[in-house]
Order: sequence, then structure tokens, then C-alpha cells
Amino acid sequence: MKWVYEIPPRYIAQGAPPEESNVAGTIVAGSSAIDLQKLQMVETVLEEALRARGLEIDPARRGAVVAFLYDYAMKGGNQDGILMAIKALVA
Repeated sequence: MKWVYEIPPRYIAQGAPPEESNVAGTIVAGSSAIDLQKLQMVETVLEEALRARGLEIDPARRGAVVAFLYDYAMKGGNQDGILMAIKALVA
């Protein structure tokens, strides 16, 4: 095999490869804490409202709906407001 370009030796790492580090579970700047109780409340209200109407949300869209309702709840929205938003979404 003939190389078209040759990498200069100064750019090739020498010695032992760097240690791998496990970054799973680390906190990244800009990440936010999740209020699990509010998230569970949103999920419960959504599920009960859908079940009462005999409806389902496509799994590909459900995450976006839950995220929207959770954001609303985090900004002070209550269960009644969430129900109104759900009614508007499924109307």
C-alpha cells in the first residue's frame, strides 16, 4: 500500500495511551436537576387523561409532550392547567 500523505512523527503519540475515564453520571455545566415528583405528576395526569378519552400518544411524540408539560409544571403550572393543555393537544 502506498501512502499519499505521511504523518510527521511529532504528531504521533508516543508512550502509553491515555487512561480511559468513566464519565457516566457526571454533571455537565448547564444540566438541570429533575423534580421527580413533578415529573411523576405530569406523567400520571397525562396517562389518566388519555385513558379517560381512550387515546394513546405515539411513543415518538410522547417524550416531547411530557417535556412540554413538565416545563409548564416547573414554571408554576398546576394539574388543572396541565389538563387544559392536554385537552388542547388532543382536540
